[in-house]
Amino acid sequence: MKVINLFTKYFLALLLIQGFIGVVLDSTSFKNAGMNSASRKARFVGKWAMILGAILYILRWVVVS
Repeated sequence: MKVINLFTKYFLALLLIQGFIGVVLDSTSFKNAGMNSASRKARFVGKWAMILGAILYILRWVVVS
């Protein structure tokens, strides 16, 4: 279970920041540029990065405890 120990609060923070940037900044800049498909994809990837980060952090907390 050495891999599960990599998902610390710092990793969670990185994924949350990455997801926030994807959802808010990238998707709006793509939408303003008329790239609606890329905007939807950036929003999708950003949301899933945040969800995946939270799931992995909770999973680490459950397994290690």
